[in-house]
Amino acid sequence: IILTQITHLLGIPIKINKLIISLEKVMKTREDFPLYQDFLDKFFREEIKKFSSFKICTDLSVAEKKLLHARLFMRNKQWDSAIEVLESIETESTFLKAEKHAVMGSCFLYMSQYENAAKNSLIAFNFASALNDRIGMFITNYNTSVAYNRIGLDILSYHFINESAKFINNLNQEVLVKRALACHYSRKCEYKKAITLIEELIDKESELREYDRDVLKTVAADIYIRAKKYEKALNITLQMKKSFTNREKGRIFFFHSLLEFLVN
Repeated sequence: IILTQITHLLGIPIKINKLIISLEKVMKTREDFPLYQDFLDKFFREEIKKFSSFKICTDLSVAEKKLLHARLFMRNKQWDSAIEVLESIETESTFLKAEKHAVMGSCFLYMSQYENAAKNSLIAFNFASALNDRIGMFITNYNTSVAYNRIGLDILSYHFINESAKFINNLNQEVLVKRALACHYSRKCEYKKAITLIEELIDKESELREYDRDVLKTVAADIYIRAKKYEKALNITLQMKKSFTNREKGRIFFFHSLLEFLVN
């Protein structure tokens, strides 16, 4: 209303006025979608019952509901249904377009369709960067790196993981980047660099989520073994044996037994 009054006083034609208002709607940022973001937070906190109430929420747009529904399909490993819903989304919002292609990129990663994952993640990055959306720019660069890594394009994967590092917003994202870089250096037999990064994260272990601690230790053990630092690897696997959350107990017990033999 204020914008309309100002443009009227300045003698700006109504058509231009409408164009300005339309552009404002198109260029709304993540902060302009608080309800959508609130439901996303519930999803990532595993509050699925609360999250599922988006279906009856009248304050969400059709596009927002479809994006959230796609997340639900992905959680249930219904990949084709998730892609179908995402492809049906029609929106003028730059932010929601970024979300659409970012979620599609993630979905294609789980489906092992890595070229489609990289393609959609890059499209999402272009939309996110137009809004200077650091969260979106981190996620899309990171997912692009993962996609290229899975198809063996290490140079591109390394480039995009370093790009994602420019947009780190929190410790969880720092963990993802440093862990990925440590794995990259380990594959290149640059163990000193890999171990430096891993030990930086181990120093912050108490601040990490349980799942991230388990993954970090799995990666650390692998790198120590590659670097022939068997005592350090043994210490890590001993900690992992005591973890109730670790999902790779069989593999951990095997490596622990092997390392006991090598150390002794």
